[in-house]
Amino acid sequence: MGSPIENHIEVIAKAPTVSELYLSVRRAFIKAGIDNAEFEAKEILHVVLGKTRADIVRDAYQYVSDATPEKVQRLVEKRLTGMPLAYVLGQWDFFANTLEITPDVLIPRSDTEILAAAVLTYVQGYSSPRVLDLCCGSGCIGLTIAMRMPESHVVMGDISLEALKIAKINAQNCKNTIVAVQMDALNPPLSSQLGVFDAIVCNPPYLTHEEYENLDRSVKDFEPKLALYGGGDGLDFYRSVARDWKCLLGKHGALFFEVGYTQAEAVADILRMNEFKNVEIYKDLSGIDRVVTGHIIPDEPVVQAEISDTAVEDVKSDDVTSGGVISEDIAHKDSENAE
Repeated sequence: MGSPIENHIEVIAKAPTVSELYLSVRRAFIKAGIDNAEFEAKEILHVVLGKTRADIVRDAYQYVSDATPEKVQRLVEKRLTGMPLAYVLGQWDFFANTLEITPDVLIPRSDTEILAAAVLTYVQGYSSPRVLDLCCGSGCIGLTIAMRMPESHVVMGDISLEALKIAKINAQNCKNTIVAVQMDALNPPLSSQLGVFDAIVCNPPYLTHEEYENLDRSVKDFEPKLALYGGGDGLDFYRSVARDWKCLLGKHGALFFEVGYTQAEAVADILRMNEFKNVEIYKDLSGIDRVVTGHIIPDEPVVQAEISDTAVEDVKSDDVTSGGVISEDIAHKDSENAE
């Protein structure tokens, strides 16, 4: 009797066509009960073959190399262990930017694109905005801002050195300078050398103890607890950042949080208790309260209409749910200074 993996994977011909290879992978995923088997099979071929998704369809009847089936089979076997597709591929797309992803960082979700869109809308009012991406993980938010606003100055911070390594790798695709610094969001900033920011964006760990214990295995067994667990009530990071990190905001600065689906009002109250003004809540594309923002001074312009009418349309138009191919020949641009 074979292993569970062997029971799902049929023997792949030594030199099948692209179509035959795709159908073999799709059948394995369907048999294993994997949702979106067609999509996932195409993504694996997309990465292994180095072809665009359109090329996979166009070249369906071309034969692949002798080495290709073995490469595909290795990825299929990983996926059948329950490993999320993004970790299997080693990459994922966020706001149409392809990012390197490992189990050291949280997999970027499409919900977080609303957070990035909100910050982008806000900082468009600045000629050269300074933005801090706190709890940056893979760097998906900070990199989106930097790549869409080349004149911006972005600092990415995370307590995990492993996460910062991934964020630096992803920064290779950005032409302007991005600084990555180890920071502990649960404690006050240690250095005044960070300077003053026009916006701080933070997608912190926000799962409660109960939520974390009841997580689906595909998340709990593979994604880093450090990036998921937000304390007993899930609000530890919001309290700390709102209280201790607002000193880094300029007088017109704004703080942007992503929140869990039941947390928006509680986080809004935390911002008000810490003297933030014009506190606003934005919904994600599913209509769930997802982003909470507050400003240092009263009468700061409110940007909710612009986010829903402009930036959210940008999110909808991007391919935000699929993996992509990482270029390996882009020179790394790192800097030791914030400016």
